[in-house]
Amino acid sequence: MMKIMNGWRLAIDSWPGPNRKKWKGLRDIIEESPNGKYIAVLYSCGEVGINKETGCFALLEEPKDSPRLLLRPRGLTCLALYDPGKSMQWIENRYCVITPYSTKPGLFGKLVTFYGTMVFDVKEHRVSYIPNISPDKVMQAIPDNLSWKSWKRLSWWPRSWLKR
Repeated sequence: MMKIMNGWRLAIDSWPGPNRKKWKGLRDIIEESPNGKYIAVLYSCGEVGINKETGCFALLEEPKDSPRLLLRPRGLTCLALYDPGKSMQWIENRYCVITPYSTKPGLFGKLVTFYGTMVFDVKEHRVSYIPNISPDKVMQAIPDNLSWKSWKRLSWWPRSWLKR
């Protein structure tokens, strides 16, 4: 089933992620780039803890009637904030900023949470991860010293990106 959001025709029901028929009440959030050429989508967002929602992430580019998928990394979940404008943000028309969220078992069965900021460069198809920093700090300006990786390396998220 096609879903139209801000004029973008999205087949979100067919995207990988939670079974949308089984898990009712999942929501989708979109954030369009300022020039309208790109769209960031947090889809199938659902509650994973008290006042904490996560969703799967995708980046697409125009045309709006049949958008081209740029990126939909398997295994990358992001915080879905109740203020949609803060879940995903754009800097200029090039950088999309999100908050990844992942947990893994730590010592004695306690879950260890990983978060921070990811900056996606839609022109160069690269991404940078900044651990333990709020996207609000990045939104002021993209740091010059970011360590960029190809989008292809996102298939290893969070296994290789979160080594301590």
